[in-house]
Amino acid sequence: MAMNPLLIAPSAAFITVLLFGFGIYRLANHGGLIARRRLNVFAPAPTTAGTLPLFEGSPLLQAKSFSSIGLLDWLLHRRNLGERLSLELARAALPLRVGEYLLARWLLGLALALIVKAATGALPLAIASCAIGYFLPVLYVRRRQGARVRKFDDQLVDGLTLLANSLKSGYSFMQGMEAIAREMPAPIGIEFNDVLKEIRMGGSVEEALMSMSQRVRSADFELVVTAMVIQRQVGGNLTEILSNIAYTVRERHRILREVRVLTAQERASGYTVAALPVFLVFLLSLANPNYIPGMWHDPFGRILLGVGFVMAFLGLLVMRKLVDIDV
Repeated sequence: MAMNPLLIAPSAAFITVLLFGFGIYRLANHGGLIARRRLNVFAPAPTTAGTLPLFEGSPLLQAKSFSSIGLLDWLLHRRNLGERLSLELARAALPLRVGEYLLARWLLGLALALIVKAATGALPLAIASCAIGYFLPVLYVRRRQGARVRKFDDQLVDGLTLLANSLKSGYSFMQGMEAIAREMPAPIGIEFNDVLKEIRMGGSVEEALMSMSQRVRSADFELVVTAMVIQRQVGGNLTEILSNIAYTVRERHRILREVRVLTAQERASGYTVAALPVFLVFLLSLANPNYIPGMWHDPFGRILLGVGFVMAFLGLLVMRKLVDIDV
């Protein structure tokens, strides 16, 4: 079967580009250069003795690169902002570097500012839109963190039960954590898998558990880590301790669900009161299109609108605080 002559030139061009890219990659990766560069992101440079000081401090891997831009990476290390943002991204399980995260925030803010400026021509609204776009990813990260913590807390009782049953069956503590990492879904399975990796690379069990507690930021798991650390230092029946903690966490979750059911009406009332001013402004704009713009152009009207929205926001915060019951 003869090949179509019209396909010869595109096929030859595709093969040429593919071979050229493969050759560039082989040259760039000579002797595993790319792999070494990626490892250098997480591991510090060798010392004069040729060893890697991986475990001089509490974190497993000290040297981190937060951005491929040298100046930005230096600033993030200098002001300790990169470590904090890196921990925030880890808590949200976002596979982003700090530099990429900051770039996305600035690009989103700039895009919203340009869109609003082109649509309205008002510079103050464009500046406000830039600020909103800059902080929107922060709200998204916080939302992912909250959802991940809630899912982790829901899995914690099953994980503790599995660990306690593994210890009762004669397995070691490490084998019990391996069972959690193997049997449990994300996020608890992934977190315990990271703990095992850190221990296998030379970190202590206490440091690995404390690092996991910092990543997860769960009040229930902090109790678990505290009990495990104390037990490893002073001894005791770890199986009984884990069973008691699992029972305590289970009862706490049950009480929290009952509290949410009892306060559902109050929370709905708070959201309704907070949304009422916005809804009224929308209805007034439909009924009388010149009413709200007239207030906006009048100085006293702007003061009234600002005071109204601020009081509505404060009312929402007060209502949320009233129904936020710690258990």
